[in-house]
Amino acid sequence: MNDILKFRIFSLINNEYINEENLKYFFIDAEGTLYLKRKDGSILEISQEQFIVERCIGLRDKNNKLIYEGDILKNTEQVIEVVFDERKHCFMFDYQDTKAYKPINCIDVLEDSNLEVISNVHEIFESLY
Repeated sequence: MNDILKFRIFSLINNEYINEENLKYFFIDAEGTLYLKRKDGSILEISQEQFIVERCIGLRDKNNKLIYEGDILKNTEQVIEVVFDERKHCFMFDYQDTKAYKPINCIDVLEDSNLEVISNVHEIFESLY
């Protein structure tokens, strides 16, 4: 599967990500609605109030780990949050140290060999600053 088509799901009920084994039972339609395929074959629409879907940006960090929206990255100088800008319809880097906010340029990511996923928005990362 193409990395840009991957996603992960954070459960607001259990306060954790859905594990890889169970993730295969979830799918998203063209409008972004989340569904669960039950063992009996029936399809259940999932409430957006229970889960957060985070899309993969299609790139990897220096440790070959996929980068998703909601990830907290660090390079040698800054802490960066990956966000999706609904208005501009693109992934953005939100530079936490300088408050800069700019579209993710694949070349910038590929050239920044120090870029590393260190956390995500669901974990406490204040101590990383």
